[in-house]
Amino acid sequence: REGRPSGPPPPPPPPPPAAAELEADPEAKYRFVAAYKAAGNELFKAGKYAWAIRTYTGAVDALSRHCYPSRERMLWDYFARVPCAQCYSNAALCAIKLADHAHAAALCEHAMECRPEDGDLTKVLLRHGQARLELGEVDAALPLLQRAADKEPTNRAVRAELLRAKAAAKAAAKEADAHVFRHVDLSKSGLTSRREAAAEEAEGQLERAFASLLDCEDAQAAPLFQAVLRSKGSGGPSGAPQRLAASYGAGVAAYNLGRHAESAALLATFFEAKAACEAEGRDYTAPPLGTPLARFYLAHSTYALGRDRWPVAADHLRAYLREVEQAGPQRVLNMPNGWQGRTISDGERKASRFRNRACSDEARADAHAMLSLIAEQGGGAEAALEDARRAAELAQAGGVVEQRAAAAERLAQLHAALGDTAAAEEQAALAAAAHAEAAEKAAK
Repeated sequence: REGRPSGPPPPPPPPPPAAAELEADPEAKYRFVAAYKAAGNELFKAGKYAWAIRTYTGAVDALSRHCYPSRERMLWDYFARVPCAQCYSNAALCAIKLADHAHAAALCEHAMECRPEDGDLTKVLLRHGQARLELGEVDAALPLLQRAADKEPTNRAVRAELLRAKAAAKAAAKEADAHVFRHVDLSKSGLTSRREAAAEEAEGQLERAFASLLDCEDAQAAPLFQAVLRSKGSGGPSGAPQRLAASYGAGVAAYNLGRHAESAALLATFFEAKAACEAEGRDYTAPPLGTPLARFYLAHSTYALGRDRWPVAADHLRAYLREVEQAGPQRVLNMPNGWQGRTISDGERKASRFRNRACSDEARADAHAMLSLIAEQGGGAEAALEDARRAAELAQAGGVVEQRAAAAERLAQLHAALGDTAAAEEQAALAAAAHAEAAEKAAK
């Protein structure tokens, strides 16, 4: 079947509730999205997968556009998030039926933004893993399917896909080794071992991979880093620095490509390798983009994987804030080459921009915003207030008007939950002013 809808269009979905209806009956929006989802289910049963995708995704778009001030506000609402995650997950299954695996993977990422739980989460992980596997992205598929298997060990579909992914990973590892040794002529030097030759090849791949990463070419960088991780040149104690660098780079690239499960697994490996090198007194080269960047990406990737991972995410977020404090302000190296007798390469300039962003007020504001949401989950609005206030202070300092508006909205929500009407109204007014400022800038 083609990915575009064909044949006569299905009956139109129900209209969204009007503002007056929502004011009189706030739960009307939940009935609306449920009816929209039911329409998608009927199309799926009829085999009209392309129309079903349009209906499922249209349900989420219509809900956020007509029933909430923003998509972010919609995702705060648990009773909206659940059907939205299900719509995206069902749409991903339809895309898999149509063999449109890239679209299926993107739909699963949208589903994960809705923070699905329990059986819904297992379905998303399975479908995301299937899509990545069909795209040939074995390293992205494995952690997704492994996590699904951890959640439901007896799920036959999950176990079958995990076995298929492991077989594909084994075949890819053999191919990576074959590639490494393909250009090595051992007859030229009896003193050069296969592992030493592989290490030299891996070092060259690392250089090319980091060059691509600094140029924001993540899709090109990711397979180069993965090839180093799979090669024999990075094996054993002597290969630990290469494993450290490759897991760092692969994790950053995966994060930038929106592959949170893969990114979390790889960056956790990086920090484990870093700790092992330090414990053994083994020298290693500090990653050019900085450790705080990796810690923030690990924290956010773990956070995005669902509420059951939030306590781990909180630990990483606090570690990130400590590392930023230790690193201090990070300058962008924009000065000309030869300034004060210093030679500055293009790579150093590019890397300095990444380090600067990782330690910026905006990034720290995002960290405190996540900590606030995690704290609220465990201890309510009172527990969340301190981090929300710190996020607002940093957003004000950072100067990003959209972030300032979101931070003020968050504080308004918490103050309202605590019954502090005056503080809630004050923050709501600040949020409205920030939104107006953003709209004015957009109009210019």
